[in-house]
Amino acid sequence: MDYYMYINALLSHVLNILGVNSYGPGLPTVVNRARSQGWTGPLVIAETGPLGHWQAQITNWKASIEPSSDQKATDLDRYMTQLKGKVQGTIIFYWGTKIEATPTWHSFLLPFSNNEYERTAEVLAKQWGGRLPNGAPRIGSLSFQDGKNKNRWNKDEVNFLK
Repeated sequence: MDYYMYINALLSHVLNILGVNSYGPGLPTVVNRARSQGWTGPLVIAETGPLGHWQAQITNWKASIEPSSDQKATDLDRYMTQLKGKVQGTIIFYWGTKIEATPTWHSFLLPFSNNEYERTAEVLAKQWGGRLPNGAPRIGSLSFQDGKNKNRWNKDEVNFLK
């Protein structure tokens, strides 16, 4: 018996809504998966965000490759748009800065900043009917210095997108 069929059979007389956790490309398919397994009641996405680090491509040394903030924002916007009208609501995994895989992977606020928003926070504001006062910076590319200071980026060579 599938999970949702089991839950439906066992608890449908007392369960008013089902919360499902889903991230990244699995997000738009949640409703169909739940319905195909027998869940007939309302759904809420109880925990979500962009592509999870466990879903990402990995390097030869088994490190997850984090998508750019722009890619995470674009993907999250697309996934949430596809869910509109199909679920009762969405709850973001963590509103703030969370170090999991990297300091920026699941964060909606820039780490080590004064609560500055990531681009994914702008997506949430748009999707939930609001608007942030200032747009997050969009970096198209940046380069690093050679030699002694090779771990520092060249602030004059940052390509900001409009």
